[in-house]
Order: sequence, then structure tokens, then C-alpha cells
Amino acid sequence: MGRVFIGIQNSVIGFNDPFHPQSCDRYLRTGEQQFFAAQDPTPSVESYLDMIRELGVDFYMHHAIPCEQETERMIDILTEAKLPFILGNEFYSINRVYAPGTGRGELSPGLVQKARTSPYFMGLLYDETEHVQLHSSQYGEGSGYQWADPHGKSAGRIEADICEAIRAASQKFGVPLYSEHVFPVMYHTFSRAGMRVCPKVLKEEFQPLQLAAAMGAAKQYGQPLGICVDLWGMDVGHWFTRLWGLPAHSPEEFKSGLQLAYYMAPSMMFVENMDALLRNTEKGFCYTEFGEIFLDFVHNFVQEHPLPYTHLDVACDIAVIRADDACIAKSGNFDGSGLFGSKDLLPDARTNSFIDVMYTLLHKTCSHEALTYHKSEFDMVPLGKYPRTEETLRTLPLAHGVPKEEETLCHPIFHPLNQALVFDQYVRPEDIGDARLLVVCGSRLGPSTVETVAERVRAGALAVIPAYFEAEFAGVLEESGRGGWAVVPDFTGPVFQAAVEPYLGKKDEWKIRFKSGILTVKNPSGDGKTLTFHWEEELSL
Repeated sequence: MGRVFIGIQNSVIGFNDPFHPQSCDRYLRTGEQQFFAAQDPTPSVESYLDMIRELGVDFYMHHAIPCEQETERMIDILTEAKLPFILGNEFYSINRVYAPGTGRGELSPGLVQKARTSPYFMGLLYDETEHVQLHSSQYGEGSGYQWADPHGKSAGRIEADICEAIRAASQKFGVPLYSEHVFPVMYHTFSRAGMRVCPKVLKEEFQPLQLAAAMGAAKQYGQPLGICVDLWGMDVGHWFTRLWGLPAHSPEEFKSGLQLAYYMAPSMMFVENMDALLRNTEKGFCYTEFGEIFLDFVHNFVQEHPLPYTHLDVACDIAVIRADDACIAKSGNFDGSGLFGSKDLLPDARTNSFIDVMYTLLHKTCSHEALTYHKSEFDMVPLGKYPRTEETLRTLPLAHGVPKEEETLCHPIFHPLNQALVFDQYVRPEDIGDARLLVVCGSRLGPSTVETVAERVRAGALAVIPAYFEAEFAGVLEESGRGGWAVVPDFTGPVFQAAVEPYLGKKDEWKIRFKSGILTVKNPSGDGKTLTFHWEEELSL
């Protein structure tokens, strides 16, 4: 029932792309704003396609270099090879090839029109697009904003402008658009505009928070869902290493990340990127331990574990409702900006309340300061021991990484969470379903938020609202029906903790609920990285 299309992303440091062999030496291919020479010989197009077929993937995720004649030739080759493909904009963004008036890397309409002539073209992916909306100078001072200039506007106006810009791009290109997210923000804004959100797993995320937000948005707006299994990050270890930070997750964690992404039953998932999976040698491609894991996942695990659900079947016991105000930490974004990248709308107690809520729901195992490891209270300095200098780069790649005693572990993949989804202020009763606990937080309410919450309370749920929204809910607080209300002074103190405690679940379980059953994720070893999965169907009464 849940057919997941699985893909692989092209190389960014391992070897020059055979579709752009010369251009790879002229353009940046990573967001590090540093040029990294290819480590392996350039493969032929034929051997490259053979390798992709051997991997067994359903599609190829290609970030195109801004030399569109080369990409046009590639489209013809992929079409002849009958290989489905998505075109991404990352290399356009990092080389500052922007759509006029924006800071958004964007392929030309002519190139997209060429791609549309291929029956194997699946759409366009915008790399870490919420990240670049928040941080307009990510790829250089003076860049415009990814989707909309947030300054001098209300949060609601910025949100509407972003949606309008996305819809305009969608109309211009006439193809599916995917938004890849590194932070758990703007999922609902992008979904409402018609984009297919694509959260990252691994990377530097708190996985349950990331997926609860992304899957809630996809469900609420009825959109396809993508997942990027991103091997970049912060850790260094005793595994094949291309670059300090790639791969930054152990083989065991990679295996768990693949399985986790698959069990969410997305429309598609892909690995970023193939550099960690293989080397190109004089004898051809050979697989690393990561490649062996990926081969086993595609050829064995997926075949042996058919899914009885899709991501749109996800349901919840806990519904968190908040306006999607897009700020990654209580202290603001990397550059000190606030909501949607605005320098005017800085985070406050109301916008930060979502962080407080999720901190409690995740049994206080995530950050109380941020939505990701970035700008959190967690140590993120391991890579500081491994500067990317000319001297260290000459030693790479490392077949077996660093010695055991030198490896780092600052990013686990497991956190407990009990059947929770995140919705925005436009949530409807059918999105919430039969949730038993509703937590309303954030800065703004939608036109029907109060009635949507009240309807569920009448049916038996408990709704927790902050005192600052009490006036808006005053008309329904006395008509609880079979449920109840809890008005809390804040989301950090004992009153909130006591209200939600009965719904939090076990500290060693992460549960994701679907219409037909519950997926329980555990980490029995306690290493934070090795996950087990147990599916239990719910019996119909």
C-alpha cells in the first residue's frame, strides 16, 4: 500500500559529475563556500548510469551546475536511459545564480521546459529553502530573500507573501515543487502554498520534532511528502570519511535513518549524497560500508517490509497547534534575525512557546533553547578539532576514519515522543481526528482555531491553552462537554507539566500512530543511534 520511491543524490566532492566534467572545476558544489577538489577520477557517463542502476534506486536526485547546455544533454541521456529524475537548485544557490530580485537559486524556465519534455521528469527541489529564507546572507552579503522580503511586515503578511511567491513559481514552471528543510519551520507555510515538503533526517535534527512538524503539515494540506536522509553533520568517527562532517553519522545510525525514513511511508526519499556510499577507482566503483548498507536496504529490507499505510494515514494522540512563525531558536536565527528572517519581528515568549512545548513533550531530551542542535545548549564543537585546512584535506578521504578514541558523539537520532503531530493555525477538525490532548501555543490564532479546538473538547479531549489566549477562548471555556480545558500561565512550569503528564508516554519509546496501527521506535542499546521498529495493528471494534 505504501510505495516509497527511493533515490540517490549526485556527488559534490567524491568525483566530478560526468554530466558536468569541466564545470565541476569552476563552480562550488557544497554550501561550505569553500572549493573542494574531487577526490576520485571522473567516471564515464556509462559507468555512472550502470552504478545508479546497480544501487537499485527508483530515481536520481540531480543538483544541476549552472551550465544549462550540459544539463539539457543530461536530460536527453536520462530520458534515453528511462531513469526518473528530480532537478535541484543547490549549486545555483551557492554560486549565486538567482531568480531576478531574489536570493533564490533557480533553473531557467527554458531548462525546466526542456525537462518537461521528458516523461521521466519528477519536478524541482529547492535545497534547504527555509534556511535561506531565514538567512538571506547565507551565500554572500547582499543576497535577496529566498521567497519574500520580511521587513516592515506583520508575521501574517510575510507568511502570505511567501505563499504567493511559491504559487507564482509553481504556475511559472507547471511542475511539482519540493521544499527541502534543514530546520523544522515553514513546513505548513510551504505546504499551504502547494509545495511538497521534504524534511531531513540525520543531519543535526531532533528527529521526532522534525517529523511531527513535517508529517503534520503534509497531512493537514494533503500533500505528498519527501524525506532526505542527509549524511552531513557534526560527528567524526571510525568510518569511511570524505570530509570532516561527511559522513558525520555512523554506519549504524545511517541504517537506522534509512529505516526510519522508510517507515514514515513518504512519497519519496533519497540519500544526500552518493559520496559516502562509494569510491570511483581505476577498477570502477566500489562500495563503502555505507554503500553496503544502502544496497541491503534497497534490495532486501524494503522488499521484506511492505508498508500497510502511507504518510497521509498518520494520526495523533497529541495535537500541537501554533502559527508557523519560522525562527530556529529563542535567541533568533544565526544572524540574530527573527520571524521569517525579519530584523523587525524578534522572537518573544509567545513565539518561543512552541520550543517550550516540544521540550516537555519530548521528555526534556531535546533543547530548551532551539528547534535543532544549532544555537542550542548542546556541544557542537567536535568538528572544531578537525579544521578543513589545506594540510588536512590532503589526507582525505580516510578509508577507516579516525581511531575509536578520537571519534565524537554529540548527535543522537532517538528521542521519546508519544503520537504527536504539529498543525498550524488553520487546522481543521478532520486534521486533528480523535486526538486526546490539544496544546495551543505560539503567537497567533486562525479564524476558526477556537471553534476547531472547542469541537474536539466537546468530544472528550483536553485542551491546554496559555493565559494570553484566554480572552479569545472565553466564549467556549464553560462548555467543555465530555472533555476539559486547562489554562496555563506558561509552558515551562509545573501547571503545564501536570496537565500533559498523563499523555506523555514512556521515556524509552517514540510512537507514531497511523490509522491502522502504531509504530513504536526504541533504542534498546541506549547508544542514541541504533533503532528498533515494532508495528502493531489496531484491531477494529
